[in-house]
Amino acid sequence: MHRTASLLLLLFAPLALLAQAPSADAVKQERKVVPEVYQGGWNATGAAPAPTGTVDLNDLRAVRNQALVEGRGTLSAARINELEALYERLRAQDPQGQDTELAAYHLYFPEERAFAAARRAVALNAERAEVIAPSLALAHRIGDSAGKERWGKALFERGGLAPGLVEAGRDLLASVDRDGILVAAGEMDAYACWALQAAKGERTDVLVVDRRMLEDGTYRRQVWSAAGGQGTMPQSGQALMEALATASKRPLHLSLALARQVPGAWSGQLYVVGTVFRYSAVPLDNIPLLEVRWTGFRKPMNAGPLSHNYLVPAAVLLKHYRAQDDEAGIARMERTLRSMADKLGATSELYRNGVLQH
Repeated sequence: MHRTASLLLLLFAPLALLAQAPSADAVKQERKVVPEVYQGGWNATGAAPAPTGTVDLNDLRAVRNQALVEGRGTLSAARINELEALYERLRAQDPQGQDTELAAYHLYFPEERAFAAARRAVALNAERAEVIAPSLALAHRIGDSAGKERWGKALFERGGLAPGLVEAGRDLLASVDRDGILVAAGEMDAYACWALQAAKGERTDVLVVDRRMLEDGTYRRQVWSAAGGQGTMPQSGQALMEALATASKRPLHLSLALARQVPGAWSGQLYVVGTVFRYSAVPLDNIPLLEVRWTGFRKPMNAGPLSHNYLVPAAVLLKHYRAQDDEAGIARMERTLRSMADKLGATSELYRNGVLQH
């Protein structure tokens, strides 16, 4: 039986890539078209705007992207203070404007006041592309089937979803067992999967959960019900995620981007079966399944931080082939890993972790 490789392998699967950030000057020139992270925003980061003059939503989004890069998907207290200062300046300029409401949504997500701000923003103008993602989150928060379909299709068709994330989303969905639960890290993986389900009807049997939103009680109730959770619903996002392993009959999977949130008690019960961990309380021979899925994966190298997650299943397969003295498998997987690592700038990390050998 082949359990998952050490979590140390995930050190080279960061949630953000500092090396991809452009210069501050470039950001200042492009700030009016700053994309969200699901639109490729990991490449659009930069310094805060000058303290004088006016600010707009894109100023805040640019700083938020930078903060997410630095914090590997989380916002530090210092960065939150910086974003709050920008928000206050924006609110002073236009107290009830749509940009102000959208800024509040991004700043306070996933708190209740963020969703309230999103509802007000949509009411002001539902046609702007900037309201698509908040509307999609709102629909999933309350289990609005029509809203999920409407806004999932909108995200796919006119929301600027990064092409690489679409392909990575397909691989994520393909990594999940029939009728499984997929706990995704956030905008890059959850939104791509939701869009594919709504716009293309792909893997609608999978319950895709946004881990960040589990901190919201309304969303927790939706997920607990959809998952068929038995017993009392846990009162925190982490506790609910952990409870799904045994309280639901649906097989549980975690996006590899959630490696830092994996419970320590699960270290011997997680198996890499694609670009996800599969929870199993009994030994699972994951290699045959992983080999089949790996062959069918698209493996986009333009999916920003999510592209790094392909290094993990490749490393697991390479470790297996070495243990089996499978020279053909070793040669094939080493070529693949070297090629991917070269494109992602991760070669030195693979050597340091002993995945690649001199």
